[in-house]
Amino acid sequence: MRSKILSTVAACALLAGTGQAFAEYPDKPITYIVPYSAGSSSDVSTRTWQPYMEKCLGGATIIVENHPGAGGVVGFTKLATSDPDGYTMGNVTVPNVITAGFTQKLAYQEDSFQLIGTMIGNSSTLSVRKDSELNTLDDFLKSAKASPTPINIGVGGVGGDDHIAAVQLMVASGINATVIPFGESALTRAALLGNHVQVVVSSDAETARFREEMKPLAVASTARAPLLEDVPTFKEVGLDFIGGSAHILAAPKGVPEEIVSKWKTCLEQIAADPEVKDAITKRALPFNHMNADQVQTYFADSRQKLGDLWKASPWIK
Repeated sequence: MRSKILSTVAACALLAGTGQAFAEYPDKPITYIVPYSAGSSSDVSTRTWQPYMEKCLGGATIIVENHPGAGGVVGFTKLATSDPDGYTMGNVTVPNVITAGFTQKLAYQEDSFQLIGTMIGNSSTLSVRKDSELNTLDDFLKSAKASPTPINIGVGGVGGDDHIAAVQLMVASGINATVIPFGESALTRAALLGNHVQVVVSSDAETARFREEMKPLAVASTARAPLLEDVPTFKEVGLDFIGGSAHILAAPKGVPEEIVSKWKTCLEQIAADPEVKDAITKRALPFNHMNADQVQTYFADSRQKLGDLWKASPWIK
């Protein structure tokens, strides 16, 4: 009798284990790490596509967790060191995830992530106060070159997209400037409005939301930004460089391919949904979809260009 009972228990345990192994993913809530604070572009964009992703994944629950700090490094580290079981996913942001490694020792490597794709990509924009006498990029460059002291350029975090764009601007134009990182876009904007800096570099999304306070002079994109169609690109006015960021959906290295593939498929479906594009536009976010292959190429190209810029003009000495 004892043997029969043990056999029954063993069989039940085997069935339970088998059921768990073959349970349909996801069968519990998924944590999604946003490496910036609530209200940031990364956060708003994630919460915009979140309900559509939940539906595509079969009625999943995605819990967005904000892990800000150190220009995204806190969140990147949290994602990279999480269990690769598919229940912790998150955003990695280029250039921050790359440039952080130029200046500090990290707990993650660039290949610690499996890149899924992206929906949102910002372009960096140079702006002055709304009441400024400077009306064009040429006005700004002439003023900067005529100034007896370096002008102050306000940016967000060190090594972030706007900081990189400011360095690119200095290299391309030859102006003498002091780049001042404020850590957050709201603080950068406040510094501009308080006349603590003459100009700021911020995202096109940020600039579009505050057009009543800021006057954009140029945007660092390949073509005019949909959110700022009246603003010329730097290339249009003689400075050939591109700057911005991409919020890439990613998984820790080692997540089973079938789970990663499911996210990739859902991202493609969501990106093609007009309702999703409309929701993104209403939130003044720049829609910039790249699939998994495209984002891998983008990441590799960005790594090369950022590495070259760092060698030629390091922003921390």
